Amino acid sequence: MSDEVSQLELGANDYITKPLAFEELLARVRVPLRPAGQPTVHALGAGGRRLDLLTKVAWRAGRRIDLSPREWAILNSVPATQPRRPRAAAGRGLRALRVGVPLPDDVKAAARDGELPDHFERELMSGGEGVALYVCAYVPAGISEDRWAQVRELVVDQVLRLNVGLQTMRRCVRALAYLASWCLDQHVPVDVEHVLDPDTVERYCAEGLSGTEAAVSRVRGDLRRLGRTLTATAPWEPLPVPLARTKLSPPYSRAELLVIERDIVRQATPLRRTTAQAMWLLGLGAGLDGRWNTKVKGTAVSRVGDVVVVAVPDPVARLVVVRAAYATALLELAAEVGEGLLVGARKVSKNSPSELAAGITIDGVRLEFSPARLRSTWLVAHLEAGTQLPVLLRAAGMRTYGSLGDLLGSVRPLADDKARAQLAGA
Repeated sequence: MSDEVSQLELGANDYITKPLAFEELLARVRVPLRPAGQPTVHALGAGGRRLDLLTKVAWRAGRRIDLSPREWAILNSVPATQPRRPRAAAGRGLRALRVGVPLPDDVKAAARDGELPDHFERELMSGGEGVALYVCAYVPAGISEDRWAQVRELVVDQVLRLNVGLQTMRRCVRALAYLASWCLDQHVPVDVEHVLDPDTVERYCAEGLSGTEAAVSRVRGDLRRLGRTLTATAPWEPLPVPLARTKLSPPYSRAELLVIERDIVRQATPLRRTTAQAMWLLGLGAGLDGRWNTKVKGTAVSRVGDVVVVAVPDPVARLVVVRAAYATALLELAAEVGEGLLVGARKVSKNSPSELAAGITIDGVRLEFSPARLRSTWLVAHLEAGTQLPVLLRAAGMRTYGSLGDLLGSVRPLADDKARAQLAGA
């Protein structure tokens, strides 16, 4: 004791003798590094959980949980911003303490008063470091302490590689924990390549899982995603490459429409003139392309009140109101053909739409006559006119809005004053 007193009197900040514990030495070294005024808190605890902030060890129900350096680094990176409006609620802060892992300074301070900063709850629910807190504190209820100690490092290290939200992480950490535990009984090496091998996963789902078919299917799906994401050599088949969505054809410009309208009546034969006129009117007037334009009969066009409508056959049978600029001409053509097809052909086949369109010569074959481009021109005309999207989708026989994005660049923007008036009048 005299040596300790004398050394402290001579100016030493601290004095320690051998034998010593390395954890104690680190704790004493951190003392002078602590910012002035910081409260001295060595442990946190609640509900049977306890965390030693000096030794970085958590305890739960008397069971020790050693945190790896990686876990500690992740948990200590939680942002320590000041809460704007801490919500005072008894036990809310203690709920965070129950995970049994280190918390940021502002969270520790607020938790002692029964409060929890808003940002910490948002972190826990939205992902990021809050998800890491959950993973490092996770203890499966159905796995013994000894068994969990054998697989915990694998489970925690692997799921922390995922970039998912809290709800998905809960499913993944549970699925991998119980799979790894089952692998111990099957004498499967506890490493990620063997545990998440396709054969291992399928055997586990067939032999080691109990529950409803839907529950087993859900776990199988989670483990398959984990296998493809976390393994490097396990023979997982790659997911099929999704087919690229076919983009809508570009609409015709005003100049191109004038050329097409001029050359329709210049076709070499009466049949081609009829075909060109029918495809022109059905495309620009009702938005029908090769899926429908060769199936419409003259009797399918009629006047209902003040508008002209076309009864469109399958696929996606519906009534389409014809644009006023093309209504009269379409009615006249329908009266001429009567029971026959508007395109004039007596018989059509699967390839008829493209073959008929290819036979129409526009501007000396310099401009392609395309029913798909006529349909896109019809869609753009409705977008510019302000037709409600649900109404337009029904008329076009479309299920989703996504493909309309292909045409937005062709929609003429409103003048600033009209755009403001439209927004104000909504």
